[in-house]
Amino acid sequence: MQTRSEVRIHWSALERALAFCSWENTKPDGDEHSIASFPFVENDYHYRILLGFGDACECLGPPHIRAEMGRRARGMAALYEGQ
Repeated sequence: MQTRSEVRIHWSALERALAFCSWENTKPDGDEHSIASFPFVENDYHYRILLGFGDACECLGPPHIRAEMGRRARGMAALYEGQ
């Protein structure tokens, strides 16, 4: 089932983000970011799309998707710790 996820995108990644959402679904957020409403399905494919933006993207909500993004990001970071 598709839902909408709100993300904060750094301007450097905005062009790539527009492949997944339309310009009409974005609004400026300060000088370097935009808030975008992403169509989102809760599956590995869509989580990986958002994770692929790295630190240029912050999932703002819904809360359960934000929490899952944090869990997955911590798992990725654990792969590189202690090297």
